[in-house]
Amino acid sequence: MSRYNQALALGYAEVAEDGDDKPLKGHEDRLLAALQRAEQAFEEAQPVAQDASELAELMTKKGSTGLWGRGAYENLAKHLAAAIETIQEMDPVARRFLTWAAYTQGLVRPEPKVTVRDGRRTVTRSLSLMGGDREPTGTTLPLDQMGSQLVEHLENMRHLVAAAPGEEPFVHFAGGGLYPQTGPKEWKTLPLDAFVEVLWEFWTDVTGSAPTVGELKTRSQTPEEVRAGIAVSNADENRIFTSPAARMIFAATGPLRGDHNETLYAKGTVHNALKKRQAMLRERRSNKAAD
Repeated sequence: MSRYNQALALGYAEVAEDGDDKPLKGHEDRLLAALQRAEQAFEEAQPVAQDASELAELMTKKGSTGLWGRGAYENLAKHLAAAIETIQEMDPVARRFLTWAAYTQGLVRPEPKVTVRDGRRTVTRSLSLMGGDREPTGTTLPLDQMGSQLVEHLENMRHLVAAAPGEEPFVHFAGGGLYPQTGPKEWKTLPLDAFVEVLWEFWTDVTGSAPTVGELKTRSQTPEEVRAGIAVSNADENRIFTSPAARMIFAATGPLRGDHNETLYAKGTVHNALKKRQAMLRERRSNKAAD
């Protein structure tokens, strides 16, 4: 059952109001749907974040030498390149048997063959061995085409391994090692990043412009506090988002609770997630313009 309901959506829409500006008024149903999509994204990202965080901790402990060092990945890339070359130079019959073995393990599969007769579209899949034996369907297994898939898979792995020392998907690295520069904590915010992404896109779609991140300021002293000489602490309850979108997104993280019903995300954490999202989109636009 979802954490979010119509009443919460109405409340979050009000949180986004700024005087006479009510950007989400009349869009509460769409907001509820977005909240539930964001919740699903959050849930799906949690096991990924847990695994990535644990791996990052192991890599941090291991350091940038030995098993996790650049040399190990470069060595693996060489072996993959050699395997690709060997497959490409194999006897055609031997290559077909290798492809068949990969097929039985689910590593490759035939592409569907599409035929159009009398305006009707028919899709068939090949099922037989060596292009000679026939199934009752009358279709054959295109082992040569599937063999190309096997080589393609190895090529993709080789490129992935070659990228490991400093490019995506590992993202950030320090000192030539294979762990995130910001440490394992970076991965722990992945569920929040996924949650923010959905609501960011919702806001952009509804209002016609991307959310402003704004600032996170400490509130001013009340007259009573001034008279009593009480300073305003930097505690979370005293911090205020200047952006209506940021206020709404932070409020929406409230129902996301920990195992002991504790609050998961402070205002500063959510603000950082918003800044990260903004920076990523700016970088994408910059890269696109450069291309």
